[in-house]
Amino acid sequence: MIVALPSTEKGMNGSIADIKDAKYYTFVEVNLQSKEVLNVHIEKLPFESHEPVDIPLFIRQYYGELLIVKDLDKIAQDFFKYMGIKVLTGVDGKIEEIINAFINGEIYKIIERNKN
Repeated sequence: MIVALPSTEKGMNGSIADIKDAKYYTFVEVNLQSKEVLNVHIEKLPFESHEPVDIPLFIRQYYGELLIVKDLDKIAQDFFKYMGIKVLTGVDGKIEEIINAFINGEIYKIIERNKN
């Protein structure tokens, strides 16, 4: 599975960002069965401003299957889902921490922490 995470900084040590603030997307290929990261690929967004379709198409271009993001309104979530991209919201923190929690089935802990 390839997970897409928006950030303002480049790299796994960067913090996840809202879509509107993102300058980079980190694409992380994970194997959920073996709980390992297979590949990390970072791309700078090729545009400053965008239409609603641009980000989902950008993510699909890199075979993203899941978008993990801080917040995304329901209409945008539905649009991503229509484009075949699952969405997980309510997540904040460093990309590496988020990916480790995700592959270990503990992403809910980050989401719960962020609610407080």
